[in-house]
Amino acid sequence: MSELINKPVVESEGNEFDRCMEITKASREFYKEAMAREDFYRNSMLSTGMSNLLADGYLKKEDLADLRPELKAYFQFMCAKVQ
Repeated sequence: MSELINKPVVESEGNEFDRCMEITKASREFYKEAMAREDFYRNSMLSTGMSNLLADGYLKKEDLADLRPELKAYFQFMCAKVQ
């Protein structure tokens, strides 16, 4: 989003209003995705949420480095199962 906001407006690609509409659309899409993933942050859904975020590429295996070994193994198993 920061890249889009700070990128200079090129007249051949549109004007300032077009850029504003791009930013609005990107913000709306981000909000929709955040709302769809909101349940992942409930205590009862953390393992499911982390598995989905890992499988979707929002978390990397390196992000699991500080977890206990049994949790790390569980998430790696779940990620492999999805792929």
